[in-house]
Amino acid sequence: MRKLEQKEYPYTFSAKNPPVMRVKPGETIVTSIPDCWNGEVKNEKSRLPLPQSQALFNPCCGPIYVEGAAKGDQLVVRFLDIKLDSDEGNGVTGLPLDDLTYTLTKPYDYTVIMCKIKDGKVMFKNGIEVPVTPSVGVVGVAPLYGAIPSGDAGRHGGNLDVPEIRKGSTVYLPVIHEGGLLGLADAHAMDPNGELTAMDIPATITFSVDLIKGKEINWPRIENEEYIMSVNTNSPIVPSAVNCGISELILWLGEHGIDMWKAWEKIALVAEFPISRFNPPVLNAKFPKKYIKT
Repeated sequence: MRKLEQKEYPYTFSAKNPPVMRVKPGETIVTSIPDCWNGEVKNEKSRLPLPQSQALFNPCCGPIYVEGAAKGDQLVVRFLDIKLDSDEGNGVTGLPLDDLTYTLTKPYDYTVIMCKIKDGKVMFKNGIEVPVTPSVGVVGVAPLYGAIPSGDAGRHGGNLDVPEIRKGSTVYLPVIHEGGLLGLADAHAMDPNGELTAMDIPATITFSVDLIKGKEINWPRIENEEYIMSVNTNSPIVPSAVNCGISELILWLGEHGIDMWKAWEKIALVAEFPISRFNPPVLNAKFPKKYIKT
């Protein structure tokens, strides 16, 4: 097992970010990541730079260079453990932090929610208790060009905020540049679909990396015991995002030997299409694995 210790974190996915570690396929890495605000939110009176374009969030561990990874491969990330490193998390709620809202709403303000983590539950002060379900919001590789903020998502992955990225799940990413340049960030104690807010928290993540050579994919994929999933950012036009998700599931089921029209029929009957992230939107196309062989 390799331990990644990091003091400075990039806030972008970019081929120009120098790797902080080189690993071989099959290796396991353990690293600790700060919460999405890098510890800047300390209590309910904490305030961040506004508008959002001035705020940095989702500091990424990495980039991690995976030896042998080349364009057209899949980078396989298996999440072996997610251990929360605090007994308190935070969430930020308010109107969408865009320039128009900031201009028209003076003074702009929002609510910081601090929650204790106790007995396997997130304890909200209004009496709501939610089971702790640790997940990782950001996982991605260097994109085709430019530097994409770690708060955004795309074909490279990034800020997916899919609550199924938990212990036991596997994420498949399209390798675009040599080495892949993997980055991870944004641990949650809980993260509902749509993510109007989440309970952000520092965590220690244990994961392994591997490669599937020469099998290119268009969008990130996720797999757990129950589902195969494909995520895409073809929103905000929802039909376009759903059609993209259907197409990707058809391709994945085809890899299991299922004819595309039979795959389409199965998807029409049992697939699910939750929006994992509201802004910017990320759609998660899910197919129950129990129906693959039926």
